[in-house]
Amino acid sequence: MYGGGSKDAFVVKLNSSGIRLWESYYGGGGEDVAKAISKDGTGSILITGFTSSTSSMATSGGQQSTYEGGNYDAFITSFSSLGLLPVKLINFDVNADNSDNHITVLCTWSTSSETNNQSFILERSFDGINFEQIVHLKGNGTTNTINYYQFKDEKIEFSKSLTTIYYKLRQVDFDGKNCDSEIKTVNLKTHNENKIKLLYDNNGVFLNIKSFPTSAITLQLFNINGSLVWSSIEVIQSADQIVPITYKGSTGLYLLMISISNENYYEKVWLK
Repeated sequence: MYGGGSKDAFVVKLNSSGIRLWESYYGGGGEDVAKAISKDGTGSILITGFTSSTSSMATSGGQQSTYEGGNYDAFITSFSSLGLLPVKLINFDVNADNSDNHITVLCTWSTSSETNNQSFILERSFDGINFEQIVHLKGNGTTNTINYYQFKDEKIEFSKSLTTIYYKLRQVDFDGKNCDSEIKTVNLKTHNENKIKLLYDNNGVFLNIKSFPTSAITLQLFNINGSLVWSSIEVIQSADQIVPITYKGSTGLYLLMISISNENYYEKVWLK
């Protein structure tokens, strides 16, 4: 959020392809200009410059927490590698889960310290461009202890075009400043196409289990409304085993979830 005044500093992080991962303003009600940027050994981003702002620049415990007058004061501040300020984010992860027989994504993150942290807003997108808020969680204010957060994004409606879900985290300070994290993705298709392959022929649809060890797998088939319509437990006795999908329901698109060794894999299936 723009801090006001005549100028604000800003930071933008790009990936190796030049795509913007996140951006943030940094400033108060005066003139705030960044002159140099660097990175420390932990991956945190450091910026320094000069400011005439009398508020919204210094955090509690800083070397100098108040503006000392004159034309300008110098400033130095640190952003985490995910762009969150002044929260130190340890991790932000999103993983598919199978709770309640629906597509469910478990979102987890943790912080090593927080300063003036009012809340986190978790946002979701199905196209990577248009995001919507799905939960608003209270932060821990100012703390130097590790804190853990999680949210289950449940009962996501399955559609023919849905292959990837995008998430980003917004951190909000008590003074209204906020920053977005980098975008995390969940791929609803199999994570390793060399392990699982769908085969179609005139006799139906088959699952080719290519490289799993001997074990039992659970197959669950969901319709486009997210309802479980068929399930089966199959014993895998050898690599490259063929397993038929024996569901005899309506023609259409379904989502097949394959559960093995505490991992879930997803495949779109067209049945007729």
